[in-house]
Amino acid sequence: MNGTMNGAERALLTVHELAQLLNVKASWVYGKVAAGDIPHLHVGRYPRFDRDEVLAWVRGDRSE
Repeated sequence: MNGTMNGAERALLTVHELAQLLNVKASWVYGKVAAGDIPHLHVGRYPRFDRDEVLAWVRGDRSE
């Protein structure tokens, strides 16, 4: 995430919310997190996802 939020902070998605958005199982999301394949951050021990970053990753727009 780029640090600028344009007003109110954007909400981060949980594993289950992201799985629903992508129409995949939560176990698939957990697997991608464990492999370091999907953009995420941790809030404590819980993975969270920025919707825009993940959708860019799905499209292949993500540059590293």
